[in-house]
Order: sequence, then structure tokens, then C-alpha cells
Amino acid sequence: MTTSLSISTSNENQTPLHLVNVEDLRELNQAKAQVEKSHARFREIIESVSDIYFIHDLAGHFTYLAPQVTKVLSYPIESLLGHSLEEITHPDHLAPIETMIKQLIETRIPHDNIEMRVRHANGNWVWLSVSHSVMVDETDTIIGIQGFARNINDRKIAEQNLQARTEHLEQTLQELQRTQTQMIQSEKMSSLGQLVAGIAHEINNPVNFIHGNLTYSDQYSQDLIRIITAYQAEFPEPSAALQEMIDDIDVDYLMMDLPKLVNSMKVGADRIREIVLSLRNFSRLDEAEFKVANLHSGIDSTLMILQHRLKAKDAQPEIVMNLDYGDIPKVECYAGQLNQVFMNIIANAIDALEESFTNGHVPNPEITIQTLKQDDRVIISIMDNGLGIAPEQLSRLFDPFYTTKPVGQGTGMGLSISYQIVVDRHSGTLDCISAIGSGTKFVITLPIKH
Repeated sequence: MTTSLSISTSNENQTPLHLVNVEDLRELNQAKAQVEKSHARFREIIESVSDIYFIHDLAGHFTYLAPQVTKVLSYPIESLLGHSLEEITHPDHLAPIETMIKQLIETRIPHDNIEMRVRHANGNWVWLSVSHSVMVDETDTIIGIQGFARNINDRKIAEQNLQARTEHLEQTLQELQRTQTQMIQSEKMSSLGQLVAGIAHEINNPVNFIHGNLTYSDQYSQDLIRIITAYQAEFPEPSAALQEMIDDIDVDYLMMDLPKLVNSMKVGADRIREIVLSLRNFSRLDEAEFKVANLHSGIDSTLMILQHRLKAKDAQPEIVMNLDYGDIPKVECYAGQLNQVFMNIIANAIDALEESFTNGHVPNPEITIQTLKQDDRVIISIMDNGLGIAPEQLSRLFDPFYTTKPVGQGTGMGLSISYQIVVDRHSGTLDCISAIGSGTKFVITLPIKH
């Protein structure tokens, strides 16, 4: 309702008076009161929630902050108003937040649950989960950014602690798996070593007996041949019965072949003795402790054990062994464990060459073993000219239970255990260099002394 009152008069001097209109402003006052009441209610709601309501301009300077900012970050509100968001944002989040605000202004699509760290008044970093949206005026022009920030610091700390515990448990589990595998493998190698050493010992006694008696057998056969030769010279005309016996026995052939027979038996006995020595060297039961050892002897004994796999079979040709031994000193090591490393790597090389030949890629398989001394270390390289290893397999080659062989043909533990023996037990390095079509090269580096 509006009421108007108009007054028009003159004074004695005929000076005109002003016309006065009086309007009822009750509706306007009521509207203002309602707006103030709404603002108060909004402010009451904003200040009652635990989240921090904020407004900043398009340049990032705060124009409003709810009182909760003091509870969460311990800043007085006045100390932040007019200051930039960048001043309290962690450096790692500056670029993502800048990109997010740019996208927000361009698309006007709100961004929710943005996790970021801001600086507490005491200098520590506090995790907040922040939601942003644009503010517009009556002309739909963006005039600022508003949002809510929720304190998630306790949750993030709990997540980080949980992640740390999870990683620790995973690491512990891997160590337990490695230890279990190593214990099982060590037990197997110990049992194998005892078995090999026992067999070598049992074979060694009769072989030494045979080898020792062959010397006398050779001497006795030579003496008998000399006697027969002397008899033939003294009695050139034997009786008919004796001549028949001589022809039946073929004494001339016997005299010619007997030395060859004894000599071949001696060569065979020598070969058996070499095999027995290789078995004993490979088992190394007498060298279970850390001591000085000849690595060439260990490699040779390993090759002796694997000799049957190097020979030609079916259509596959012999795997040629190229030994390029340098002048290296004896090395302080666990000799038996290093023999296990040589066995694993050389056996893998043979497997790779057999597979490559079967697939028609390597018609002339070769393995090259090279040793050399470099400063205070010894380097052993074992190379094959097989098909090679793919890059994605190369990065996991020493992982436990990972194998490039078909299912049922490999446990995936040989190279993992070899890595532990070389790196953990001997403070050395074990590297693999390979590419498809270029073969594979394993490089073992060992300190000469510890």
C-alpha cells in the first residue's frame, strides 16, 4: 500500500514551498529484513558445519573465509583475506590446482573432492578435500570461485600408515618366500652334494684300484710279449700241436693288440677319475665355508657335469664350448654356491640354444665363457648365440618364480637364487645383456677379497 501527501503553499514573500510526497516504505523494509534474515541464516549454516566455506576472486585471492579455517589451520581469518591461495598451497599441487581453476572457469562444471595439501599455521602440511564452483552475478558473468574444504588429514595419515604397513608386509612376505626358497634349494643342493660326494667316493675307490693295477697289467703284458718273442726266436719251428695253438690264438695279433687294449683301459680309468674329481669339486662339501677357490676349476667341473647335454643328438649338432680363460687369481668365495650359479646359467644357455635350434634360428650353437681380472674384481662372462630375450622379459629375469620357459619346464628360481648368491652372499653383481636376435650374455662380477 502506498500513501501520497502533496503540500503546495507560499510564504509572505510569495516564495514557493517544495512539494513533498510521502510513500509507505513498509514493504521495502520488510524485504530488506527478509534478506538480512536469510543472510544471517546462511551465515549460521555456513559457520555451523565442519567444512570450511571460502570465496576467492579469479586471481585466487580470498574474499571470504568461514571461521572454521581458524579451527582447522589456526590462521586468523584477517591474516588470509586478500592473500593468494598459492601462498598456503603445497608446491606439488600448484600446477594441478591452477589447471583445475582454468577448466572450471572455461566449462563452469564444478570440481569435487580435489585432494590437496595446505600449510598449517605451525608450518606442517594438512590434507584437505576441496570442492569448487563458480559464482556469477545477475548478468551471468563469473565474479569468483566458491567452495568447501574438508579436513581429511587424519584419513590420509591412516591411509599412508596402512600403505606403509602393507608395503612392509609385502616386503616381509617376499623375504620369507626368498628365504624359504633358498632354504629348500640349499637343502636340495646339500642333499645333492652329499649324494654326489658319496657316489664319487664309492666310485673313486674301485677306480683307483683298477687304475693302479693297470700299470702292472701293462708291465706284465709287455713281459709276456717279450717272452713269446724270445721263444719264437729260440724255437722257430714249433711242433704241429703248438703251431695249431698259435694259429688258433693268433699270437701275432694278440701281441699287437694287447698293449692297445691295456692303454685304452688306462685312458678310460683316467676319464672316470676326472669325472669323479669333477663331481667332488662340484659338490664342494669340504669347502662349505668362505675360502679361497679357483673359479676355473669350478667352471670346468660344471662343464664336465653338463657334458652330455653339449653333445650332438638327433638332428641337433654339438654345442661348441669356447673357453677364453684369463689370468685371474683365486677368489674368496663360497665355491659350492658359485658352482650352482655356473650350473644355472650354463644350463639356461643350453636350454635357449636347444629351443633356438628347434625353431630353426641357430644352426651352429655356441657358448663362450670368458674370464678376466679388472682392478680388484674378477669378471666372468657366459654368452650364447641363441635367439635372445625380449625387453619385457629381461626386466623381470631375476624375479622369484618368473620363467621364460614353457609351463612345466622351469621353476623360475634358478636365476633368482643365482642373483642372491652373487649379490647378497658375495657382494658382487649379476647382469644380463640381451636383445632379440643377438643372443644372451650374463656377466658375473666378484670381488677378489672381502
